[in-house]
Amino acid sequence: MQERVPTEGDPDDSNVIARLPCSPARRAMGVVFLALPGCILIWLALTRPAETALVTLASLAVGAAMVWGAWRVWRATEGGLILTKLGLHDDTGALLCPLSQIERVESGILAFKPSGGFLLHLAKPAPWGWVPGLWWRRGRRLGIGGSVNARQAKAMSEAIAMLVMRRKETNMEDPL
Repeated sequence: MQERVPTEGDPDDSNVIARLPCSPARRAMGVVFLALPGCILIWLALTRPAETALVTLASLAVGAAMVWGAWRVWRATEGGLILTKLGLHDDTGALLCPLSQIERVESGILAFKPSGGFLLHLAKPAPWGWVPGLWWRRGRRLGIGGSVNARQAKAMSEAIAMLVMRRKETNMEDPL
């Protein structure tokens, strides 16, 4: 049975270590930077059709895909992430990775990570997953960031790094 993840203001907030909501400004910028070129492509395809119908259809398809992607980013970034004693969850309660599977945290400038976020290296490969603007997971890597506040992401990455270090020092599965 999966642990119920407390929501903001929940009286049973004792399991929550950190929260990482999406930044409204980053969220809006991400949507605008996807939707605007998509709308321009659609507008150009409709007002100035190319010499061949294939180019016009391709422009419409790419523009529509960009607008659809912007809508997906908007919907996906409504929530955020929650770090509990058991692991990292999204706001719906789905477990992204248990704390016991995190080997290290990478958050430096040269790390291959999402914008303003951090990268978690996992002990075992996990199923592929992606929530645009919030997280992606591929193999043994879990990237957090994109539309999140960089300072709050740094605080969460430091909390995770501290828990991983404490677990390694005590050689325990549960660092708390």
